Amino acid sequence: MSDTRVAALKAHIASLEARIERLRQMAYLDEQTGIYTLRALYDLGQRELERARRFGRPLGLVALHVHGLVDLGKRHGSFVADELLTALAELCDARTRATDLVALLDEETLAILLPETAGPQVEEVATRLLEQVHRSTFVTYFGEQQLTICVGAVGLLPAEEPPEPFAALVERALAALEQAHAGEGLTVWF
Repeated sequence: MSDTRVAALKAHIASLEARIERLRQMAYLDEQTGIYTLRALYDLGQRELERARRFGRPLGLVALHVHGLVDLGKRHGSFVADELLTALAELCDARTRATDLVALLDEETLAILLPETAGPQVEEVATRLLEQVHRSTFVTYFGEQQLTICVGAVGLLPAEEPPEPFAALVERALAALEQAHAGEGLTVWF
C-alpha cells in the first residue's frame, strides 16, 4: 500500500474517531439543558461502582425531585422548566465536588453520583442541597421562582453488600425519593 493511501486512511480514521467522540458527547449531554443524560449516569455510574468494588470504597447517590416542574412547564413553556432544571443542576454542581456527577433522571428529577462518599456524608450532602435549594430564588424569564424539592439518597459500601448493577442503586435511590415525596422530607437508605 502506498504512503499516500496510508495517510488518507489515517486521516479518515481520525475523522471517524472525532465523529464518534461528538456522538458520544451528544449522547451524554442533554441538548436543552446541557446536563448529563440518564445514559451518561448509567455508563459512568457503572464504572464508578466497579471501581468502588475493586478498591472497597463507598459510593453514594442522591436523587432530587422538583415538585410541580412539569405543571410550570405546561403553564409557561418547557423552556422555563428547562431553565429551572438547568439552574438547579448548576447549583448542585457548585455545591458538590468536581468528582461528583449531576445528571438528569427524568424531566423533574436530578441524580448526583458521589464517588468516595460513605453513608453519613451522603446524608450531609443531601441535607445541604435540600436546605440550599429551599433558601434559593431562581430567576427565569417569568420572574423569580422558588423550588420545592424532595430528596432520596443511598450510600453503598461495596465490600459489605452483594454485587448488584448500578441500576439497582438507582432504583434504591428512587425508592427513597418516593418515600421522601410521600412524607415531604428527606429519606436516606443505607
